[in-house]
Amino acid sequence: MPLNIRQLASQTAVYGLSSIVARVLNYLLTPLLTGIFEPAVYAIINELYSYIAVVLAILTFGLETALFRFGGHVNDSKTVFTTALGVVAFLTLGFFLAVVTTAGPISEILRYPGHSDYVIMFSLIIALDALAALPQARLRQLNRPGYFALVNIANVGVSVGLILFWLVYCRQVYLEKGSESSPLVRTMYNHDVGVAYVFMSNIAASAVKLLLLLPVVLGSLARFSSSLLPRLLRYSWPLAVGSVCFIINEKADVLFLTHILPREEARHAVGVYAACYKLALLMYLFIQAFRFAAEPYFFSQARQQDAPFVYAGIMNWFVGFCLGIFLFINLYLDILKYFIAQPVYWEGLGIVPVITMAILLSGVYLNLSMWYKLSGETSYGMAFSIVGALVTVVLNVALIPSVGYWGSAWATLTCYAVMVAVSYYFGQKKFPIPYQMDRLGKLFLLAGGAYALFQIIPMHSALWVRYGLASVLMALYIIFAVPLISDKSLLHALARKN
Repeated sequence: MPLNIRQLASQTAVYGLSSIVARVLNYLLTPLLTGIFEPAVYAIINELYSYIAVVLAILTFGLETALFRFGGHVNDSKTVFTTALGVVAFLTLGFFLAVVTTAGPISEILRYPGHSDYVIMFSLIIALDALAALPQARLRQLNRPGYFALVNIANVGVSVGLILFWLVYCRQVYLEKGSESSPLVRTMYNHDVGVAYVFMSNIAASAVKLLLLLPVVLGSLARFSSSLLPRLLRYSWPLAVGSVCFIINEKADVLFLTHILPREEARHAVGVYAACYKLALLMYLFIQAFRFAAEPYFFSQARQQDAPFVYAGIMNWFVGFCLGIFLFINLYLDILKYFIAQPVYWEGLGIVPVITMAILLSGVYLNLSMWYKLSGETSYGMAFSIVGALVTVVLNVALIPSVGYWGSAWATLTCYAVMVAVSYYFGQKKFPIPYQMDRLGKLFLLAGGAYALFQIIPMHSALWVRYGLASVLMALYIIFAVPLISDKSLLHALARKN
């Protein structure tokens, strides 16, 4: 593996370790939460977190990427950080005050009458996470993955620890002893609070995260630059619009299911869909880790003459690895499904291959999207995301009434396929990168063929037959994929340039 790609791989591994540990801890809550709550209640968690993702994209306003873009072009990167943080803090304060003063009407609009407490709790989570976003990006800019990992793991550790305390320890004691529970349980636990304990745990965890990031903030503060502000906003506002549309592409499925289907049917569908979506976690984890490392890395390589060759090589390795994850998840799905505690959720397992491929394509788009970020033509990213959002909206509205959450799954896959196509088309005109499309196509055919062969085996076959074949197919994929992603001509070109 060439030096440049090894460097990115090592950074992805470091950032990925914290993300993997954090996400796995959260992932391990899936059996607990799906065991305690029926799909209709479990849906509440996933629906409200979908709103969080959309609002965070608005409040951070694309300024995380702007931090990397301008940090290397402005003499004082602290000035860039301070100016960007000032914008985010102003937007966050305005949002929080507006939501808290109108929590009652908002809860009615969201179909949670009488639960303005949910709205207030989630506005607090959003505010804390928005204020933490730029300090976390600053850690990536400063190449401090250890600190970044500490913050991530502490955040999730607090959240998971409190959920276990309230929903495992306190709940079990209460169910066994009721009013005769220990003073600690009687003081700290109210059985009627239920799912809100998940939200309360998140608030505490987000507060801890922000406290841990205070040294980064204090060490990076400088003067607020009113002259730099217009440049930052001109660069970042298309990214903000694009991010909102991109989040809509990721989260609109839950929101459309909630508001298109009848209320009770919607709650059940969202619970099933969200639980099965969690089975694609491994793919999401890798792409998330890659994203943390890739943005600052790609910007650092942009001025190198060999940058297009490096980007092409990265795409080969990325796609090959992600297709291996796709096969692993879907060939061993009958085992992985036991992470979802109640069989009532398993009715949605059929969507997992569609969702994993959709997430994979979102990672391909992440690679392709670097051309407009590097060139500063961020309006293209906005346009691509708007196109994707339109595809998502139209297909969800058209398909959900007839096929339910299957419509959402196919809408997500179609959205990312369209975004990949348009980004590649315009990228090759504006910022040509010598992607080896023939080899990438062969990788997809290889993985698709392995998956199709596995589907031929009847579901009632002996386990040793099904998983023996699964293991053989995984091994064959690796054997044939490695030569495709390790193209000698590209590697030799990279070696000469290094």
